Amino acid sequence: MTKETNLYKIGAASKITGVNIATLRVWENRYGVVEPIRINGTQRGFTKKEVDRLSMIKQLVDAGDSISTLAKLSLEELELRMQPSAKNSQVTFGNAKDIIKAVSVGTRIPEVGRPSPHLAEVRVVARYELASIMDDLSAIKLDVDIIIFEIASLHPNTVELITGILAKSEISHAVVIYRFGSPNGMKLAQLDGRIHPMQAPVFPADIQIACNFAVNSTLGSSPSVNVSQEKKEHTPFSEKELWEINMMSNPIHCECPKHLSSIISSLKGFEKYSADCEDLNEKDRVLHKELETIASQARIIMEQALRKVIKENAISYSTANPS
Repeated sequence: MTKETNLYKIGAASKITGVNIATLRVWENRYGVVEPIRINGTQRGFTKKEVDRLSMIKQLVDAGDSISTLAKLSLEELELRMQPSAKNSQVTFGNAKDIIKAVSVGTRIPEVGRPSPHLAEVRVVARYELASIMDDLSAIKLDVDIIIFEIASLHPNTVELITGILAKSEISHAVVIYRFGSPNGMKLAQLDGRIHPMQAPVFPADIQIACNFAVNSTLGSSPSVNVSQEKKEHTPFSEKELWEINMMSNPIHCECPKHLSSIISSLKGFEKYSADCEDLNEKDRVLHKELETIASQARIIMEQALRKVIKENAISYSTANPS
């Protein structure tokens, strides 16, 4: 193994730390935060220690510290400085797991463990070969938090396979380590909300960060919005309820309940139409998946608005239209 193979290129360092490439360059040139090694005399290469420092600095900057204050601090000094931030994180993420239980599907997934003491341990409790579960997507029936996949390529068909395994196994998240990916496959994975793709090669620390981001949302100063989780916790209106609300005598001095129920019905119809567009070419399938996701998000917002109107006005829509 050559020295250069142990280095992270700037794109990988950006993905791992959450610091965009332009900011990394500013931090290097203006503040001297890091001194990357030049790969082949041109590309920046970051060591594991530098990536760890950048991850901590990003969290501290998000918490309110200035980059000029942090720029010259050592890894040990940053760790000490993060201790009060860690306490705040425990308040923000009161239900964060200290151990993330995982299942691995693939042949080259390393043991993860706890490379960073600031993040939850990732404990692989079972290992499968993808070929062994292809005929029975419900084969994984374990109480775990996440599935770690290793696949050769990420394209729409593999994304659909992964979503099928998630649905059958009732596991909420997946980290997918891939070697080659099509733009449409990447887009579908990102639209799903439960799938977190990572391009190989990856190290145990990379997988630990991705699993923590997916399960605990511990990267950054606030939890990320998980659309799939929001959908899971949300109770939609049934067609019967929407019909009753739309037909009932006006119980308040505005038409908001009727207008909202009508909008929700239209969004439900468009959501189903987009989901049913399976016989399209790959580009159109991706577009309709995106439209389905957007329509679903809009429907949830409208349903939350309708529930608020119903609650604030104490409307009982099942009896509001006695006729």
